[in-house]
Amino acid sequence: AFFQLNDESLDFFRLDRRPTPPLVGENSIWLTELYTNIYFSISHREWPFLNESAWRKWHREEGITGQEEWRFFFLRMVYAIGASLCSTMHRDPAHLTRSKELYDSAMNYYPHVVGHPSMVLQVQASLLLIVYALHSPSSEEMSTTVSSILPFCTAAITHLRKNARVDREDEGSTASGEVMSENMFIACY
Repeated sequence: AFFQLNDESLDFFRLDRRPTPPLVGENSIWLTELYTNIYFSISHREWPFLNESAWRKWHREEGITGQEEWRFFFLRMVYAIGASLCSTMHRDPAHLTRSKELYDSAMNYYPHVVGHPSMVLQVQASLLLIVYALHSPSSEEMSTTVSSILPFCTAAITHLRKNARVDREDEGSTASGEVMSENMFIACY
């Protein structure tokens, strides 16, 4: 006779009988940890423009209510980039599908970042969009990203010009190194 194992007999062999987090969906703790670790191991080493300790604090507090909504953009973008990298490493289309879902979720929070007064957050958000597009297998992502950040770049350059003009008038200075120049701003991208 052939001995067959079914789900009930396999339960006996499992050491941890707690329910495992789902591998897909919004509540996938295991996958978000995996995507986070991949992002900070690979992308963050190349482009270290995020504050990793602050990001990890937001990650730990993600389920807590009352958080600023712009943080969810950063969380979801890191997950999306990590998922895209994971798809490349494992050739698993499920990770690529998850990456797109996380990206779409992040874009729901993008207006909160754009409306935030911090130009640093806005630049970081734009850079995350570019990094995501670079890791996406679709050329459409790159064109979408460029078209979405161009208005922000134009507004930021206008803001820089206005501040440079105000600074020069206040100090009577014409030195070009005292404020962030347009060339320096564009070089950030």
